[in-house]
Amino acid sequence: MTSKNWQKYEIISLLMQQYKNFNREVYYLLKWIIDETTLVEKIEFTKHSNYTPRGLKLQFNSQVEKPFTYFKNKLVYFDFDQIIHDLRVNQNDVLYIELVLADDNIEKLIDEIKIDNPFVPGYRSFEEKMDGYLNQISRESYVEHLEKSINDALEDADYQQLEVLANLLAIQKEGVQR
Repeated sequence: MTSKNWQKYEIISLLMQQYKNFNREVYYLLKWIIDETTLVEKIEFTKHSNYTPRGLKLQFNSQVEKPFTYFKNKLVYFDFDQIIHDLRVNQNDVLYIELVLADDNIEKLIDEIKIDNPFVPGYRSFEEKMDGYLNQISRESYVEHLEKSINDALEDADYQQLEVLANLLAIQKEGVQR
């Protein structure tokens, strides 16, 4: 079991200890997840599980009427038996779990392995944003370099070099406008 999977296992075990008497079905659901070692490998903790292809929202709050909600392909299930059946049948699919907790200490442990939910509408990962930003800076820097080289070619009266650089600049600016 990898380090991340071990952390998942530990978090679920801690939840089972801390909320043992909270809700019988939630306890059995968590127990079943950690007993199925392949399922522990296929779970990810995230937010907004309702946007995922397969999500499970567990709410550890005494005021909540339905402590667990299962989302599959934009359908919502509240029946414990349906959830267990679907988890058994689809053990090879990733299960995204959202936990709503009253305990900040457990929440901090979960934050260490929680992933950003790529299924949330309008989501763009940090890497995608940085990639776009760095590409833009790179293009702008290259255009500045070409413009400086064109000025140098004009000063040196190197018309052959000027033509090559002007063509490169035109291609670069055309690519930016697309």
